[in-house]
Amino acid sequence: MARLSFIFVSLSILLLSSSAFANCLKDNEIEHLVSHFPDKPVGNLDEIESLDDAYCIQGKYVQMLSQHLGKEEGKIVGYKIGFTGKAGQEKFGISGPAFGVLMEGMFLQNHSEISANFGFRPMIEPDLMVTVKDESIMSATSLMDVAKSLDMIFAFIEMPTIQFPFNKPFDSHQLVALNVAATKMVLGDGIKVEPTQAFLDKLAQATTEFTDSTGKMIQAAPVKNLMDHPFNAVLWLVNELKRHGKSLQKGDRISLGAVGKLFPLANETRTYNYSINGLSETPLQAAITVKAV
Repeated sequence: MARLSFIFVSLSILLLSSSAFANCLKDNEIEHLVSHFPDKPVGNLDEIESLDDAYCIQGKYVQMLSQHLGKEEGKIVGYKIGFTGKAGQEKFGISGPAFGVLMEGMFLQNHSEISANFGFRPMIEPDLMVTVKDESIMSATSLMDVAKSLDMIFAFIEMPTIQFPFNKPFDSHQLVALNVAATKMVLGDGIKVEPTQAFLDKLAQATTEFTDSTGKMIQAAPVKNLMDHPFNAVLWLVNELKRHGKSLQKGDRISLGAVGKLFPLANETRTYNYSINGLSETPLQAAITVKAV
C-alpha cells in the first residue's frame, strides 16, 4: 500500500509539473527562435499564459542558443535583470522584475564599433553591472551583505533587440521567453565594491549622464532610479534564482537594469557616451560607436 501511495503521489507531481508548463515550446519551435537571433523577427510567441511558461521557454532557448553560438561565445557568464522600473512593469503587464541569461559572445570591449543593423529593432540603454566575489551572495539579506559578496561595479551599456514585428503588440511574457532581449552590451570602467556604509551611500547618491558625439544630452538620471538602490536588484535576483533552483557563482556578471529609459537606435553613425558620477574620483565611463549601414 505504501508503495502504491508513493507511485500515486509521484505521478500526481509529474502531472502537475507537466500542466504547469503546458505552453513550453517544442524543440523545433525553439530552433525557429534561435535561427532568427538576433536580426530577424520571430512570430511564434503569441500566447504564453504565465511567467513560469515564459521561463520554461527561456531555459530551452538559452540552452539551444548557447550551443548554437559555440563553446566560447555561448559560454554562460551571468544574468541580466529586466523590468526594474514601475513604468516598464506597467507598460508590459508584469508585477516585478524578471531575469535573463548572459553569454560571453554578447560582450563588446569598451569603445568598440558595431553596425546599426546588428539586430532587429535594436535599442540602447545605460545600465550598471556588478561581478560576484563569492557564493556567499546567495545568503545575502541586506545591502551590506550584497556589498560584501560583490567584487566590481561597472558603467555598462546594454543594446537589446526587440525581435517582434512592428505591427504586433508584445508583452513581458514574450520578452522573458526571448531571454529578456539580451543581445549585445559594452562593459566600461569599473571599481572595487567597498563593503562600507559610505560606499553604499555614494552609490545611492550617484548620478548618470548619457550623451552622444554631437554633445546632445540624451538622458541625465540618478542611480537610485534603479529600485531605489542598485543592490536591491541583486537581492531580488538572489531570491528569484533560489525559486528556480539556481545560484550565483564566483565571477558571474549581473546586469542590474536600466537607470532610466530604453532608446531606439537609428541607422546613423553616432558614438554614445555614458558616465557615472560621484562613485569615484573620476567618472566611470563606457562608450560605443554605432555605424550606419
